[in-house]
Amino acid sequence: MRQFADYDFYQNVYHGTDIQDENKFNRMSIESSFFLNELTLGRIKEPSEEVKLAVCAIVDVAYREEKENREDQIASESVGPHSISYVKKTKTTEEYTKEKIKVARTYLANTGLLYRGISSCCF
Repeated sequence: MRQFADYDFYQNVYHGTDIQDENKFNRMSIESSFFLNELTLGRIKEPSEEVKLAVCAIVDVAYREEKENREDQIASESVGPHSISYVKKTKTTEEYTKEKIKVARTYLANTGLLYRGISSCCF
């Protein structure tokens, strides 16, 4: 499988600004393409603009997740005999996964790619 969105699309169509390194974007775009392909049950044969936009949005979420997991955040700090406490994560992996699904739905809601087999028209 190939990546559904390239760095040029990320910058010029999606207008992404978070990721400045093309190699990092390409790695994350491949991972996000696999995530999206799984979410759509392998229905993506040729990526439409909606698919590419969804991948870019998922990449931005994944980038924030990676960045927040990499950076220590100060939980508390004392001045007298200087003491600093750090906390690693602000969100769980499950919360990031839910956020990725939410942004994917934003772009793919009316494409039929998220269809799960039951139509509400017959009830």
